Amino acid sequence: NKFMVNVLKGEINILEISSKVQELYPNDKVIGYFLFQTPRYMINDQELAKLVLIKDFEYFMDRPTAQSGSEVANQFLTNLEGAKWKEMRVLMSGVFTSGKLKLMLPHMSNVGNNFAAYIDSLSESGEEVDIKNAGGLLTMDSIATAGFGIDVNSFKDPNNTFRLMALRLVNAPGHAKSSVMATIIKFMICQAFPRLGKDVLKLTFIDQEALDFFADIVRKAYQHRLATKQRRNDLIDLIVDELNKAKSGAKKEEKQEFEDEFEANSAMNTDDIGGTNVGDTEIVLIANAILFFFAGFETSATGFGAVCHKLALYPDVQEKVYDEITDVFGGDPKITFEK
Repeated sequence: NKFMVNVLKGEINILEISSKVQELYPNDKVIGYFLFQTPRYMINDQELAKLVLIKDFEYFMDRPTAQSGSEVANQFLTNLEGAKWKEMRVLMSGVFTSGKLKLMLPHMSNVGNNFAAYIDSLSESGEEVDIKNAGGLLTMDSIATAGFGIDVNSFKDPNNTFRLMALRLVNAPGHAKSSVMATIIKFMICQAFPRLGKDVLKLTFIDQEALDFFADIVRKAYQHRLATKQRRNDLIDLIVDELNKAKSGAKKEEKQEFEDEFEANSAMNTDDIGGTNVGDTEIVLIANAILFFFAGFETSATGFGAVCHKLALYPDVQEKVYDEITDVFGGDPKITFEK
């Protein structure tokens, strides 16, 4: 708890608490500490971490959560525990197999074409590129089309409503409606006094207006597809497919097929799962679509920016990458999953 004082003073980030604890016990494989009233265990050994995070992951289903007064946020996969987490984990694993992700490629490929046109225009004008921002536009539009069924072009219209609301959702600098300190204080209250924060004060860490905006998009898209039977093979369709399988019992009987060793290692034993207790379809759908945004937006944009920075520093490596891409695709501008 002494490190929380450092957090409040702005000396360290709240996520740095674990690393600070690790520095106190560098030679111990397992470290335990309290964060307020909650005991936490930290793995400090690479081989043991591999077992916990990969091969034996199904036995370590409970981890620190951030429960709040938001019904949607409380249904994030990262905020579930016990059997409920396991059921949802199995369900979502069916969404992100290689075969299912292949169906989303056409949507993301269109965004790639828009990005190429954007870079071409900047190249012709000689304008400098903020590559982190450009990566954000790329990932934003990819998630909009693959995750929410919305086709936008943020390269031409960076101030579109979807992007502005998304930036509010992640508390991006210049767009956040509440300060970082206010969010930290609310988080601390919910951690120290869960019932007070969640049930009485109904504190939330996410901009409610932005959350309602995205929830409304997913809800309307889901209802429209139910009425028209239309499909885009995007995240909404794939989650609904898995939910329907789970509720009908077909998910439990489904034979698991794996395209590679990683998928096989990530699979979980479903013998002890009933398969029908997945909750309200709309809430589950909305929660996982928004979690998909949180998981994919800033992480992908930052990774993209870092790669581009390194390629700019090392033009010889950049040329090698270009040659490899040319060898694979030749003169064909169409991107395929197999290639």
